[in-house]
Amino acid sequence: MGLDYRTLHLLATEVFKTHHPKSCICLGRPHYFGVNKETVRLCKEFRLEVRPELLEGEYRQRFADNILKAFGILRLEHMDVFPEEGATIIHDLNTAIPEKLRNQFDLVLDNGTLEHIFNIPQALENCASLCAIGGCIVMIAPANNYCGHGFFQFSPELFYRAFCESNGFAETRVHLLDYGVLGTTLTLVDPALKKSRLEFINSSQVVMVGIARKTRDKKPFWTQWPQQSDYVVYWNTAERRNALEHQAPGFEVFLLNNFPRLSRILQGLKFSSLNPKMRLRSNR
Repeated sequence: MGLDYRTLHLLATEVFKTHHPKSCICLGRPHYFGVNKETVRLCKEFRLEVRPELLEGEYRQRFADNILKAFGILRLEHMDVFPEEGATIIHDLNTAIPEKLRNQFDLVLDNGTLEHIFNIPQALENCASLCAIGGCIVMIAPANNYCGHGFFQFSPELFYRAFCESNGFAETRVHLLDYGVLGTTLTLVDPALKKSRLEFINSSQVVMVGIARKTRDKKPFWTQWPQQSDYVVYWNTAERRNALEHQAPGFEVFLLNNFPRLSRILQGLKFSSLNPKMRLRSNR
């Protein structure tokens, strides 16, 4: 994965324009996938000088260093377990970062690395630790239809639960970027506020962009393991619920007993993008 026009525009709008970070650490070394016309468009919109180095290199073969520095980054570091792509800090994110790196960066940018890290809890804690108080974490990661790309695909629930107020973060928000024909961008409210799951089924690749601002340093980060918010709601109201509430409707049981093939077809339609409840949509 890399920074393209859509992800960079979102980053510029919600982080560079409002928080003006001066130091940034990238997890891995992201490539820049914008073409020159898009670069010029970004520069004009955000009042940046169109410097020659921003237009150098081939599409998908240049790193994002120059465009990130154009937005005001003065100190740019890259953390990776391998040095082959020019990482300035060699470290395996499966393990805790050195103490000297805590609270050092105004922007912690993951642009397609975390899905390749097996020890996700430690990697998320590392992100929180690297970020300076007042700084931002930006996680750009696969959400839908990237099976096989890495170890994981991510749910908005994960970002909201990890970078929440009790863990020292505020202004947490998640966007989904659909890379299908329509190319829509969706904004999602915290499932804990909605008190229900955010489930989506679609046929195109979807990228999650999570953004959160650090308000305080918390150590240890995982004082309490996060729980999925809709289960917390369920547990807190379990005593008031009817024990048979989740029993299958009689008509569904009748179909399963007498017309199993038809029943499976109907269930397939229920859990597909043809079901309006499962379609990608903003919920703010």
